[in-house]
Amino acid sequence: TNLSKGSRKSPKAGVVAQAGKFFLKRLAPKRANPNRLQAKHLLLKHLANEGYPSPRIQPTRSTGATFLQLRDNIYELFEFVSGVPYRQSLAETRNAAGALAWFHEVTDPIGEQWPDGPGSYHNAPGIRTGLHGIGSNINSHDSLAGHEAELTTIVEHLIEAYDRAAGAVNQFGFDKFEDRLIHSDWHPGNVMFRDKAVEAVIDFDAVKRSKRVIDLANGALQFSMITGDDPGRWPAEIDRNRFNAFVAGYAARRNIREDEARCVVPLMIETLIAETVPPISTTGSVGKLSGFRILKMVRRKVLWLAQESRTLSQTVLDASA
Repeated sequence: TNLSKGSRKSPKAGVVAQAGKFFLKRLAPKRANPNRLQAKHLLLKHLANEGYPSPRIQPTRSTGATFLQLRDNIYELFEFVSGVPYRQSLAETRNAAGALAWFHEVTDPIGEQWPDGPGSYHNAPGIRTGLHGIGSNINSHDSLAGHEAELTTIVEHLIEAYDRAAGAVNQFGFDKFEDRLIHSDWHPGNVMFRDKAVEAVIDFDAVKRSKRVIDLANGALQFSMITGDDPGRWPAEIDRNRFNAFVAGYAARRNIREDEARCVVPLMIETLIAETVPPISTTGSVGKLSGFRILKMVRRKVLWLAQESRTLSQTVLDASA
């Protein structure tokens, strides 16, 4: 089977067989822990029993195991779910947020059984270490002649912004929130639609125990981002209408407490920084995109979020009322 699609660490392929259409995935090495894999498959079974729109795992014929290990590689086979990608409609945005709230509801009974300890991008030492190490790595990958001082200024600002946002989240009582199961990777690429309703949620590899506001903040950011082909031209602002729709869609299904609501915008700042730092600090780029241009874009958006924090936070508070 040709596993040419997807990342090189976790390639994927469609399979058409007599029994139907399926989706074959080879797990990235860091996701191939058998204990964690069994927990994920129990989660998928639980979601299926609850009628949640997630792909069904296909067991092997010989043993009924939910994954197959061949030498050093582990494979999963899922039923193929058709659907269309996110097209940025407000209805899709609301429904994606509702599906996140539903996920949080139905996973309550199994959260205590999750093998991993809690963790998140919030106030993470690794993010700070990565920020401090960006300079030397990015210099070896980007043409920065004449812009070294600008890079230093950008990195210093992002460190300050990350620390400020993390401090605000802690001040709002984040550490006292309960640890529950979260999806941890809620973005448009992991939600498929049909007639603007959620047809399927995919990719549960990053599921962990943490604070549910982490998912809410990440989803609100990801589903309201305004992007394009060139990050140098991405606007600083987010799409307010989609942000409002996401928050409202989540709150319509699951109550957002006031202390959670106040954490959302600073957590958005943290996740925006945290998502870009690891690849840039390691390789100097994000995929094929220039790390320097990405960092400039992130700083623009971080500044805008900080400036609009009060208005955006009020939107979340109004939705939670």
